[in-house]
Amino acid sequence: MPDVFIDSENREPLKIVGSEKFQLLVNTRNKIRFILSTLTLLSHAFFVGGIAFYSHWFAQPISTGSSIPRGILYTVVVIVSLVFLEFVYLYLNKKYVEPLLKKTCMEVSKNA
Repeated sequence: MPDVFIDSENREPLKIVGSEKFQLLVNTRNKIRFILSTLTLLSHAFFVGGIAFYSHWFAQPISTGSSIPRGILYTVVVIVSLVFLEFVYLYLNKKYVEPLLKKTCMEVSKNA
């Protein structure tokens, strides 16, 4: 991989990375991604860990006389929650990240 070379006279990349709007964009995007990734991993860990270590509990029926096990219910809940988290990500991206990205791009193009 070639080394990155920044001309000593051209400091544009450093100006962009050091700008307040770019830092806000990166911090906002990282917070959203970290929180949603953590929630996704926790729901996945609940499901996989539950099946691995508490399979007898997942195999119990939802209610007395029911033939549907709890595992089916929790599978549906996990799948729905993962789809919901994806929609939350898309919404937050559209509401917060994209406007910051546009502002940062305008600032960069204005300074170019």
